[in-house]
Amino acid sequence: MISTHRYYLKLYTYNIKIQKMHKLRFFNCFLFIFYIFIPQHVHLLHFDI
Repeated sequence: MISTHRYYLKLYTYNIKIQKMHKLRFFNCFLFIFYIFIPQHVHLLHFDI
């Protein structure tokens, strides 16, 4: 749960540095909104990292 959150936080901050790509910016916004408004559902998702 926490490791997944940390992973996406890293992904978010990393992709901010690559703001030239519009799709990544959009993806970052989605992740940001997702983690602010749907934190209780994060533990239901499974990521293979």
